[in-house]
Amino acid sequence: MRSLSRPQLLSVVSLISVGLTVLVTPTLSSCTILGLSPVACTPGDASTCLPGSVCGADGVCVDDGGEGEGEGEGEGEGEGEGEGEGEGEGEGEGEGEGEPDPTTIVVDGVAGVTHIAADADALYVADSSVGRCIRRHALVGGAVVDVACEAAPFVVAGLVVADGEVVWLADDPAAANDVIRALPTTGTTADAPRVLASGLAAAPPSAGVTNISLKVVGDSHVIVVARAPTGDGVIATRLVRQAGAAVDRVINYVGEVSDAGLTAPLFGGGYSMVGGRRSASAAVFSRFISGGENGDINIDGQVVPEAPFGSGRVTALVATPGDIDAFAATAEDAGGGRLVRLSLANVTYDPAVVLGRVAPDSPSTHITAMVHTGNDLFYVTDGVLVGDERRGLYRLDQRVKGAVPEKLLALDGPAGQLLVVGLNLVWAEPGAGRVRSLPMPR
Repeated sequence: MRSLSRPQLLSVVSLISVGLTVLVTPTLSSCTILGLSPVACTPGDASTCLPGSVCGADGVCVDDGGEGEGEGEGEGEGEGEGEGEGEGEGEGEGEGEGEPDPTTIVVDGVAGVTHIAADADALYVADSSVGRCIRRHALVGGAVVDVACEAAPFVVAGLVVADGEVVWLADDPAAANDVIRALPTTGTTADAPRVLASGLAAAPPSAGVTNISLKVVGDSHVIVVARAPTGDGVIATRLVRQAGAAVDRVINYVGEVSDAGLTAPLFGGGYSMVGGRRSASAAVFSRFISGGENGDINIDGQVVPEAPFGSGRVTALVATPGDIDAFAATAEDAGGGRLVRLSLANVTYDPAVVLGRVAPDSPSTHITAMVHTGNDLFYVTDGVLVGDERRGLYRLDQRVKGAVPEKLLALDGPAGQLLVVGLNLVWAEPGAGRVRSLPMPR
């Protein structure tokens, strides 16, 4: 695992399409435009390309032919193509010295880091437990700037970037006094954030790492906050006009809600969804939202789909690219968790269990955060570990029917938010106070 001394920024990138890739560099002053990408690299420096490729004289990564020399001193031939541990081709099975840690520490020395977000220019990192600040880490040049800082008792409990703004949920752990604030992505602590909503009773940060979601509909921001139920069993989302004037509506989801730790808000296919618990079962509460004329927002329907979620509560929600389907992850009361697919093209959602156990090697764990790329679903797990069980980072191939989860990496502690940034998976590690990345499998 590559890293640098605390607490400096460690990432720069190459711009790729709408994404970015992350790379460690020695110092802030020496940052250059590099990146683990097929677009740009440093001739003669193999570390600036993905595994399995080399940097050509023209500064572009090219495939090395798939014949890896391996990292260990193993004997015998490997199986298949790719990088091996032995001296043969492919993934050698000789007795080597073991594979190096494939991850990169992107940001280090940020106590309690849980919430992260990214755009085409920067990674935004929230220090949720101590400094209560959101920092912008430039992905080219390496500059680190404080965007905003919350004063006690508020802590950052949700963070998103959309339409040129950083939007965050400031949570007051002791009162129903939560606030949604926003600043341009170029803003600093010298700028006053605008208040999009206040007086909220959002779910506490302990309920999940994605208590806030955002989508632009027409000329309006649509903010979804996972709210704790009030006395009449209501959870709600908040709609706020982007211009910050005139519109401040609430959508209510009414049901037999018994879990004060609602979490996992999601927009997908025009649906506003919040995951939580209904009586003793995990459930998804949904509302259809569509853009109207002159920035108005139409709100239609209210559905609490009956689904094979099992006992417990929903811990994470994600939509596929194009908003065709959504996936809901659960944490069961007895341990473990499920993965359920919902069709966003059908008003009944056609819920179906995809995985009865999301981590076959650690069945007591459940999903806490996930991201969908179209071809793959990536997720991180946590739970009350039994015996040799480990938390992990997993991949579920969406192109193969009945695919089995592939464990990409064992994690020593709980993970925060999980993002895809260019060709990398990027996630927060609150216990270690850092953000790490891993090149996505090819």
